[in-house]
Amino acid sequence: MLEVLEGAIKSKGKLNTTARVFVDGIDRQKASELTNALRVRGASLERVRSRRDESEPMIRLADMWAGCIRAARGGSQEEAKMLDAAEQENSTFGGLHFNSQRSMKEVC
Repeated sequence: MLEVLEGAIKSKGKLNTTARVFVDGIDRQKASELTNALRVRGASLERVRSRRDESEPMIRLADMWAGCIRAARGGSQEEAKMLDAAEQENSTFGGLHFNSQRSMKEVC
């Protein structure tokens, strides 16, 4: 997860930009550890914060994609078709470009 977050922050970050990172259900200690680890790697961010998926639409969207990827890797043809369609459209999710060297399937 650290490499994925670092790549997303650095690929979207511009000069004098600070990222806001929200993680579903992370406790304060783990959030602090993740914040420090990302800063050590040179990522510019405020801090990692916990958010519940019920109150944050972007976390619900991320959960939806994670479930889709999990199902596709588990053999579901319907979810595999959705991922293939996203790759063909050159879609972007969370700073990860589907048609880049590392696809969403490889990352997750």
